[in-house]
Amino acid sequence: MAKYSYKLDNEVYCLYENDKPISTPHGNPIIAETESLAHKLVEALEQGKDYMSGDSILTYHYTYCNLIADYSLEDLAEGLGQYADYDHLLYDDYLMFRQDAPVKQAIADFLGREIPEAFKQMNFYQLSAMVVINSMRHSWVLPYMLVIDVIEQIDEQMDEEDITELKEEFIDDIAEFEANEFGDDTDSDEYQAHLDAFSKTIDMFIEYFTMHLSCVH
Repeated sequence: MAKYSYKLDNEVYCLYENDKPISTPHGNPIIAETESLAHKLVEALEQGKDYMSGDSILTYHYTYCNLIADYSLEDLAEGLGQYADYDHLLYDDYLMFRQDAPVKQAIADFLGREIPEAFKQMNFYQLSAMVVINSMRHSWVLPYMLVIDVIEQIDEQMDEEDITELKEEFIDDIAEFEANEFGDDTDSDEYQAHLDAFSKTIDMFIEYFTMHLSCVH
């Protein structure tokens, strides 16, 4: 049975499986800058969490570890704001999953028209969270600015009640948009399961996005 652990090495926490360093599927070491994050990652590994799921911290942090290996903060922010190339959208090589072609094209078309300045104000953890959330298979139908809306409203002083209210408003917006644009039956069990999945994705996105608001790279 695999035993996961972490230890401090050169001012970062390195993760281990049976005393051997762990890497992402792309070969980049899994490291954490804080012990609290290292502990969360070990917990997720012990629970057998998927690294290609929207509600797993491993998806976010594996993507982070892949991106920091090859990008500066400035290059990543610039890329997210301006890189609307169909074949390379949102750094597919570094994600833990791939986006369907029509989905990629829809986002690329939008980014070609709107370049969010918000990206330039974010740290590496936040930008990694944005790469993941904008590549979720069950979120592509959303108007892009809904995601930006959430980011602009998130504050490290927000309490759990505030975040819950924000998420409920976001979920309502999703249901309204999909009902109007696609005629989805928002009362069906299948659709409620879809919303439940997206609700968990939002929870993890907010947790990862706000975990490192004070980090500077």
